[in-house]
Order: sequence, then structure tokens, then C-alpha cells
Amino acid sequence: MEPQQVPINDRLSNLSNDLICRIISNLDSRQAVQTSLLSRRWRNLWCSLTSIKVDFCEFDGETDSWEGDQARFRKFVNNLLLRRDPVPVLDKFCLRSYIPHGANDQEASVDANLWISHALQLKAPVVEVDQDIQTLDTLELGGHAVFASQYLTRLVLSAVSFTQGFFKQLEIGCSKLEHLSIYDSIVCVDISSKTLKVLIIDNSEFSYDYNTSISTPSATSLTLIDPGGRLPLLKDMGSLVSASVYLTREAIPLDTAINIDQWFMGLSGVRHLALDFPVEVAVRFETACTWSIFHSFRTTCSDVIAIHC
Repeated sequence: MEPQQVPINDRLSNLSNDLICRIISNLDSRQAVQTSLLSRRWRNLWCSLTSIKVDFCEFDGETDSWEGDQARFRKFVNNLLLRRDPVPVLDKFCLRSYIPHGANDQEASVDANLWISHALQLKAPVVEVDQDIQTLDTLELGGHAVFASQYLTRLVLSAVSFTQGFFKQLEIGCSKLEHLSIYDSIVCVDISSKTLKVLIIDNSEFSYDYNTSISTPSATSLTLIDPGGRLPLLKDMGSLVSASVYLTREAIPLDTAINIDQWFMGLSGVRHLALDFPVEVAVRFETACTWSIFHSFRTTCSDVIAIHC
């Protein structure tokens, strides 16, 4: 007697195409494209993805060289962006790259700039770029790429560097940008924006030879974690409500009273301030800072947390 077969309840077939597109948009984009093999109905659903997540790691090792893998990755992303239906709103664009030591980082940077620019043309409000931090190479953003979008509100960047004028271009071209996070990057250019509300810079290198500057007059929140090089000068930060500064390694800029005074005066108007310094830096700060700085903090801050590691 043959075993009785249990009927399969196909719930996916009862879902609308729009809902299925929302579901597969949670997959990495290559996996989403592979769903086209499931049936004729699924063949072109990936063209309406609401979230694009492209990851070089899915192509790593497919050929005998990084150049070959990058060529396949480039072809996939180019086809994905060009064949995507432009009608559905794109919620997010995420790019994860990898540049091994000695590889052509300029080539990868050109690709990344082109894809980011295209994602902005698709009106993505959120763009995230992540370069594998196991290597010393970074994606260089800017150059001849055009970053302009009245829809971009959130930009998250990891392991990148910037050409001169990058942030000025963002300031002019992205008038709705409110959140900027920078991780594990090289920041040797000035940061300026009239629209930013939240700025986070974590474990990034500033110039060791000169002071860069941050000018974000509309920012209400600033977080600076473990910076390398000279601390950036803070200019036009009058809207700051909260600021958190964590130094787990000794930074160069705390060497003269002028630099220290100028830097902390940029924080003098905040209402909530968290400072976390190593002991040796805290001693230098207390020795070098003038009384006017302490008085300024006492009269403006309602919440000051100072922690000496």
C-alpha cells in the first residue's frame, strides 16, 4: 500500500506580486535574482526590488583573480541597476565591496561612485557603503561622480576616503540629507552641511599634518569615537543638543591651549555632553584648558559626563 501523500499548501502563490517583491527585497540582490528560476511568474519579480543589497563576497573566488571576480561583480550590478523597473520606490541601496592589498582600488572606486550615483537617481532615501576593513585600502568617493538627490536622507559609509569637495557636493546636491555616519574611514577633507541633524564619526583617521573642520550648523547630535590624527575643529555648531566624544587612544591635537580651547568652544553650547578620555589625555586637557572653557560648560550644560579610562 503506497503511503498517502500530504497535499502541499502553496501560500506564496496566493500573495500579490507587490508583497512577494517586498519579501525578496530582504534577500541579498543576487539571491533575489536567483528566485527568477522558481517559476514563470517569478521570472521578472526581481526587477521590482524595493531594496538593493549587492555584496562582492558573493562573487569572491569565482575566478582565479580578484580582477576576474570584480568583473563579474561589476557586470551583475550594472545589469541589476539598468534592468530594474524604475517605477517602484527604492527604499535602500547597500553596497559591500572588497579590495585586497595590491589590487586596483581606483577601479573599484570608479565602480562604487557610478553605482551610488545611479542609486541616487533611483531616489533611494538610504545609501550604505561598506568596504571590508581587513585591508588597508579604501573606496575613494567623489571625483567625477555626481551625488545629487533631493530624496537622500541617510548616508552610512564604512572604510572609505573622500576627494576634495565631496562634502560640498553633498551639501549642494543632497538638500534633505539629515543623518551621516562614517566608520573606519580616512577623513582628510572638511565636512560641511547645512542640513545634517545627526553626525557620527567612528574609528576614522583625520589628517596628522593639519586640522580639518566640521561645520554643521543644523546638527543636534554629534558622536566622535576614537579618532586618529588631529581632532577636527568644530565650527558653526550652534544647534548641538548632545555630544559624545570618546578617545581611547591619545590624539595629536591636545598639545596647545589654543587648539584645546578652540575645539571645546565648539561644544560649549550643548545641553548633554559625554567625554571619555584616557587618563593621560585628561590630565593634559585639565592642565591646558583655560578657566573660561570650564565656566562655559558649567553655565550651558545640564548634563556632563566625564569618564577617565
